[in-house]
Amino acid sequence: MPAQFETFLCLSDNIGVLMHDPATGKTATIDVPDAEAVLAAAARRGWVISDILITHEHGDHVQGVAAVKEKTGATVAGPMQAMTSAPVDIVVQDETQVRVGNLRGDVRATPGHSAGHVIYHFADENAAFVGDVLFVMGCGRVSGSMDQMWKSVGIVGALPDDTKLWVGHDYTLSNAKFALSVDPDNEDLQKRFMRAETMKANGELWGTTNIGMEKLTNPFLRLKEKAIRKATRLGEGQTQRDTFEALREMKNRF
Repeated sequence: MPAQFETFLCLSDNIGVLMHDPATGKTATIDVPDAEAVLAAAARRGWVISDILITHEHGDHVQGVAAVKEKTGATVAGPMQAMTSAPVDIVVQDETQVRVGNLRGDVRATPGHSAGHVIYHFADENAAFVGDVLFVMGCGRVSGSMDQMWKSVGIVGALPDDTKLWVGHDYTLSNAKFALSVDPDNEDLQKRFMRAETMKANGELWGTTNIGMEKLTNPFLRLKEKAIRKATRLGEGQTQRDTFEALREMKNRF
């Protein structure tokens, strides 16, 4: 039986997501930005949270972990850096695995946005939970090194094209506007921008995407494209890593 998912808004723009294994009844929440929102989402589906998978240690992703664990007895897995702010039972690191019932996920270390950032890739479900590394048409801010973030975005971008991604925040319209500013003739991007405007106006949440669409519309995965390279104005000899850094700094000022 395939996994089931529930996606919902937490706080002002955090993406909440539950993954349920119908065969065993186990349910994981990916991060807990808001304990009440997560518990309410589980209750709507009649699911009981058994596992909490932490992507990274930032407060808006872990501040509700203790409350959900206390309420449900869930097992908490996450990076070592999250242990100072959340009751982590299982420390995960690069190339370890997690299980939610019969569902198996691979962990990849993806630092750059934070020191302890990880993603969870459930290959059999074509699903990945990427936290604040990659967003719809964008990527996260860099609090570590630019080299780390560039490599981490590349790790996500190397997943199969049909992999469905759940991202950490709905920054989609802002990201789409920036993407168009550096890739204005991209027809796929123009269509996604119009959709983002419509969804924002209707109060709809956009927190999921897939690798294939991001390769077509996300400038941080299109570093070889002439328009993207030209927008950075770095001139001859620029590397993809140079282009990535220039784009991220441009987005910071956008």
